[in-house]
Amino acid sequence: ALRCEICREDGFTPDKATMDWLCDEGMKGDLRVGDKTYGLVLDVGGYHKNVITLAPNLLITHEEIDLALTPLDQLFTRAVRR
Repeated sequence: ALRCEICREDGFTPDKATMDWLCDEGMKGDLRVGDKTYGLVLDVGGYHKNVITLAPNLLITHEEIDLALTPLDQLFTRAVRR
């Protein structure tokens, strides 16, 4: 498993507000990969509820990794622009 902590610009302060926004945006179902749209359900945890857990099956293919990371990258790009 890999965990990604969402922090403020200082790199240390937990940013639950941005994490909540990321969850809401991911659930909208408007993230595009190729000619399809997807939603993203994030597994959120951590003491401050600002940590995303990525825990794929060990048999995941490169194509499935790309399918997951492309919309996640779109979501992070939206967060930076807001």
